[in-house]
Amino acid sequence: MSVSCAIRNRPGVSEETRARILACAQKLNYQPDSRVNSWLATVRGAKKKELLPIAWLNIDGSRDIWQTQRYLAPYYDGASRRCEELGYRLELFSLENELTNKRLGQILYHRNIQGVIVAPPHRQHIIHLRLNWQHFAAISFEKALVVPQLFQVAQDSYYNLMLALKMLRRFGYRRIGLLLDQQSDRRSYHACQAAYQYFQANIAPEERVPIFISKVAGLPDELRAWMKKNRIDAVAGRNDHLVEGVRSFGYRVPEDVGVVHLSLDGDCEDWAGIWSRKEEIGATTVDLLVGLMQNHQFGLPRLARETLIRGYWHPGKTLIPRKNPRRPRRKFM
Repeated sequence: MSVSCAIRNRPGVSEETRARILACAQKLNYQPDSRVNSWLATVRGAKKKELLPIAWLNIDGSRDIWQTQRYLAPYYDGASRRCEELGYRLELFSLENELTNKRLGQILYHRNIQGVIVAPPHRQHIIHLRLNWQHFAAISFEKALVVPQLFQVAQDSYYNLMLALKMLRRFGYRRIGLLLDQQSDRRSYHACQAAYQYFQANIAPEERVPIFISKVAGLPDELRAWMKKNRIDAVAGRNDHLVEGVRSFGYRVPEDVGVVHLSLDGDCEDWAGIWSRKEEIGATTVDLLVGLMQNHQFGLPRLARETLIRGYWHPGKTLIPRKNPRRPRRKFM
């Protein structure tokens, strides 16, 4: 600061110190860069700090879905907050009104946007997004894309399900069922199935329950028969209508059947289940993207790395301890 004040002939430094600094600058043959001086003068003279844009790309088409849907909003809120902390702002873009990938890439380029966050789709699973990637640093979250492969951040689905199953056993539940929808199962590369199969292999055969994978987003009619046939006393899933559905089958929650939500933040926050840290996932996505931009790592990565965020257990009203539970034979984590 003293050097800057002395060279720019500004107050804040004594005349003796100023003379010593200028003598050193002359000895070193220092010459200021007029381009840097001009840019710094513009920054210092600005009445309001200008935040650099980062594109939040919604490839589903609905422009404001990440702000209006409760279960999605924490991702956007976490990313937006971290952008402001780092001197950036999120700018929303969506592939609506038949906007082509080529046209979108041109818009981003001409607006001097260098960083792109690709939000995961909710209407379909396999997404091929063709942009001129050499102009952008890009990152996705929650398994957004199949092609191309980008750096991404996601919740640790394997760990989160194992934690939920462990807590259900601790509460005394033994006939534990898992409800998955086909799309989220594919997006996690079947991590939940892997965790559930490992869990099933390490409990008594009479306590094992087959997994229920639904091809529809809601609660399928076959769910009632599956629960009755397998004598379910607890069910885990990501469906926010699960409690309502279980009660419509004639069960009391949690007295007859316990219910656990596997990603409840922003969705069913008074249920028992896993707080998957959606805001932290959004913030971490921005952290990694800004690092790519500052290191000029534009274009598709040679090796796309994935960062997994572990959730934590959140108690809630949909679970109560069972009476006289048998102790599990072994630990699962």
